[in-house]
Amino acid sequence: MLLAHNVGNHDGVPDEGRRETAYYRLHASVHRDRWRAMKGDPVALLTTARAKLGAADWTSPESLKELVLAAGEEHSLKLGKAQALVCVAVMDCTVGLPLFESLEVLGKDRILARIDAAVEKLAG
Repeated sequence: MLLAHNVGNHDGVPDEGRRETAYYRLHASVHRDRWRAMKGDPVALLTTARAKLGAADWTSPESLKELVLAAGEEHSLKLGKAQALVCVAVMDCTVGLPLFESLEVLGKDRILARIDAAVEKLAG
């Protein structure tokens, strides 16, 4: 699955005529080198985040953000560090599209499956 995201318009000028688009391949691949710079125990954080996300009603990106924040806090991680771990597990990137909106678009079943795959690969 590819997801397009317009980039380069941070100055408030209308996008007319601009053709800058970044494409992100949204797949469930896990590359170990992306995990090296991560703080904490990725398997533990992802297990906690998965439990919280699995039990939740996905009502908004903000509600998903609160769940990831709570998971991070249980492992003494601030939101940025916890978010980075979830982002790598779900989209295999450390920067890119807004995470919580992406989670909502991709859907609960797909996200939980990707987190499960990441935990399995990292634990194995």
